Amino acid sequence: MLKFFKEGGKGEDFADWIYEGHGADWNGVKWLHLKQAVGTERTLEGFKVSPFWPEIATIEEKFTEFVKAFVDWQPAASEAVVDLDNQDEMEEN
Repeated sequence: MLKFFKEGGKGEDFADWIYEGHGADWNGVKWLHLKQAVGTERTLEGFKVSPFWPEIATIEEKFTEFVKAFVDWQPAASEAVVDLDNQDEMEEN
């Protein structure tokens, strides 16, 4: 996450990158749900006690925006919903 941020990426792009590469589960971790459950504030609290915080603290506002965008990101509805009507038609043919 920090590397992506340092390279100028956006939080929503980071979430999308993980989703495109791993789906909703990454190595057995339901990260898509977990990021929502943990939230922005608790994620930031984790960084504040990490060895990376002295560097992040100088740009805390931008990093907070990045983390919030990451936490708020959700896959497009078309990716997350199965079209059952279309599936029924395909099974009939």
